[in-house]
Amino acid sequence: MGIAATTARRMVRAHRPVLYAGPGARCELLRFVAEFENIPVVAGPGGPAFAGLAQYLGGVGREGLADRVLREADEVFDATALDPALLADLPAERASGPCTERLDWWARITLWRFATRGGGGSGSGGSARARAHPATHHDTHHSTHGDDKEGPRT
Repeated sequence: MGIAATTARRMVRAHRPVLYAGPGARCELLRFVAEFENIPVVAGPGGPAFAGLAQYLGGVGREGLADRVLREADEVFDATALDPALLADLPAERASGPCTERLDWWARITLWRFATRGGGGSGSGGSARARAHPATHHDTHHSTHGDDKEGPRT
């Protein structure tokens, strides 16, 4: 199994994945993968911003939402290392079925996003962006699932 196929398998099976976009990230490939797999994107120092990408959570470094998501992720994928061959392997891996826990991941991110929005302090990291953009389609998932009976995942 090649590197792209291994990455595709890890990406599809991850419960709490994140795409990390540092300087030199392949923006078009990253955008496609983020949308196709519904994976949150955070930008590192000097990394690109992704206006209009629903999965973009902002930049790291101010202990805001992006930093928290990185800490809680079970897989962090470096966008500078994404191989275009990944595009051929993702659909085949996806055929094995979606990772339903990904909805729980987005629900947690949504709760953190609202908490960040409510905090409003200068260290809230991306709160201005969160206020400027209405809730994305991902934000509706939590209300349909009710309370999480399992508690936090480790």
